[in-house]
Amino acid sequence: MKERTRLIDPENVAEMARCINWEEVLREVIGGLWPNVIETSPIKMVLDLGCGPGQWATTVAFEHPEIRVIGVDSLRERVQYARECARVQMLANVTFTMMDVLHPPLAFPDGTFDLISGRFLSELLDRASWPQVLVECRRLLRPGGVLCLAEEEVSVSNSLALQQIYRSLYRLRADERHTYAVDRYSVGICPVLPGLLKQAGFCDVASRSFHLDSSAHAPLHLALCQDLEIRLALLKPALLRTGIMEETEYEALHEQIQLDMRNEHFAQMAFGLQVWGSAPARATTSAEAERRELIAL
Repeated sequence: MKERTRLIDPENVAEMARCINWEEVLREVIGGLWPNVIETSPIKMVLDLGCGPGQWATTVAFEHPEIRVIGVDSLRERVQYARECARVQMLANVTFTMMDVLHPPLAFPDGTFDLISGRFLSELLDRASWPQVLVECRRLLRPGGVLCLAEEEVSVSNSLALQQIYRSLYRLRADERHTYAVDRYSVGICPVLPGLLKQAGFCDVASRSFHLDSSAHAPLHLALCQDLEIRLALLKPALLRTGIMEETEYEALHEQIQLDMRNEHFAQMAFGLQVWGSAPARATTSAEAERRELIAL
């Protein structure tokens, strides 16, 4: 499978800090760690795919000491940071390890987990890798275990400069086959994601939409606009490196976006989808024994 060149350097300190804040914002928007229709009592083992600096995983471990959480990420710096955070918080029920979700199988037995979570994996996965990763998630879940994903689809604003940046990013991602959009004006993952789960063998697939409102006077205006400013700065090298725009054009757009976001009439919403599905029943006698041993550790 082809390696992905990320648009933002994931080891950048500012990007790691942004990811931590982003997890807090996302949790507030979607209303919890996972959909409230998912029963918590059967959950004993949780996998966080592409855990980054570990904010989601450590929050689960802190709020649910009865649950064992494992976070996996391909980047050493992020895993080390997450481990240190867990150590400082004295969380014995969460561990972090380096694994590349782009290259299954992951080093866990069949049926190890009760819940697998992944948020904004489209920043990492391309069209070829999505089906493979979903099939791997089904393997890793116990019968009846739940895969829960959250993805952003498109952002729309009344800032012409910001819309130009978005169009450039969507076009760039489409050229690299990292979107399902047929017109290169969005990510395209949300309309197809429930179907992808079904094709991977998941059952009882359900979804719920959400939106992130960064408009002037919206409760999350400051947090989301700060996040956007950091993203724009970190995206600059990729936009220039790929030739999608010249530096003078980027600087002019960036300056106008900063002015627009501070305008009392600024309006922007990003739309996304939370999707979840259950692994089907299957015989897992030996795997279940290994799973019990992992829980007991």
